[in-house]
Amino acid sequence: MSASLALKETRVPQQVTARVQRSIARYTPAEPDAPNPADGAAPTPASAAPPATPANIQAEPPADPRHADPKYWQQRFDVTSGLLAREREQRLGERNTLNSQITELQTEVQSLKQLVEKTAPPAEIDLKQFFTDAQIETYGEEQCRVMAQGAMKAASSEAQKLIDAAVRPLKQQRETDAASEVERRKNAFVDKLAELVPDWQVTDKDQRWLDWLEEEDEHGATRQSILTAHIQAANASGAAKMFKAFAKTIAVPVPHVAPSGTGAGAGDGAPPPNPGLTAPSDAEVKLFFKNSALGKVKDSERVEFEARMKLRSPRR
Repeated sequence: MSASLALKETRVPQQVTARVQRSIARYTPAEPDAPNPADGAAPTPASAAPPATPANIQAEPPADPRHADPKYWQQRFDVTSGLLAREREQRLGERNTLNSQITELQTEVQSLKQLVEKTAPPAEIDLKQFFTDAQIETYGEEQCRVMAQGAMKAASSEAQKLIDAAVRPLKQQRETDAASEVERRKNAFVDKLAELVPDWQVTDKDQRWLDWLEEEDEHGATRQSILTAHIQAANASGAAKMFKAFAKTIAVPVPHVAPSGTGAGAGDGAPPPNPGLTAPSDAEVKLFFKNSALGKVKDSERVEFEARMKLRSPRR
């Protein structure tokens, strides 16, 4: 039994009780004082080591440096845009195929119905479905049969009108889809041709190009008919080859530069001007330097343009 319990159970003099309490307080270890919230957290000893980082916690990986590059996002956008465009084209093709199949099936059903109506023997008419016995007796059986046949023909004609009205929207949708597909192919052809031959619209207005198209190729076919076939087939590569072939026929040859020294030819060595060239306009000059900055100018085009610029500002 502890001393405190013993004091509670035994009645002793007050002096003895006080002495015992002093003894207990002397030999009892002191308890740590509770921290005061107003004093804040106890300072951490300087010698205390920081808690060790668990081995299973890994440092956050560094950010991908490509994310800060706009070209990276532009490339991802182009790839995504291409995939979406391909998906749209596939869905459009599937829809056109389904519409075509629906129209064909409905046309076949209608043809079969007409064939059955033409080949099937006329069914016996039940006059009692149309007339009462009194009416049949009054008008006569033959007259009632004629009237019933007329009513059935009128009903058949009305049914045909309803069928035609139901099929008409499908035909119109098919025509609309076909027109949309033609427009899409045309736009794709123009975009691809502009990519392969950026200045094709300028060349297409050149009279030399028009004359060249009227001539026959080595196979005896006019170049215009070949170009028309490429356009109808939406073959931008084939049309671009014709534009490039024409550009070679009007390309200005690179002037020969005479070597310096006593063997050089007389005069300043400048080649005579080509009478078929004309001085470029301000719009052509602006377009040339724009295409040159984009890397869309060929060497032959550059030589021709420089020769035309000499006609605009001839040497004196």
